Amino acid sequence: MSWTGWVFEMNDGCKFNFGTTFLMEFFHLPEGYKFEDVAKIFNGSFLDDTGEVLSIRDNRERWLKWTASDNKQHPLHRERPYFVCYVE
Repeated sequence: MSWTGWVFEMNDGCKFNFGTTFLMEFFHLPEGYKFEDVAKIFNGSFLDDTGEVLSIRDNRERWLKWTASDNKQHPLHRERPYFVCYVE
């Protein structure tokens, strides 16, 4: 049950959902954005299909309904798969 979610609001006002296990290594930003573009972080939150930033804890039913939906207006950006990288 180790999982967390948050929303990044960018300097241009666009918002994006993120979610990951606590054991993440890497995650990616949407195309065309860099970490310098992040203006605000809403921890423990999600961006529902109306564009509203909601607390996961305070909106559990809406969160569960949103996560069960296959047709999300604001998809969830997830961690990248774990990999081992080495150079001989």
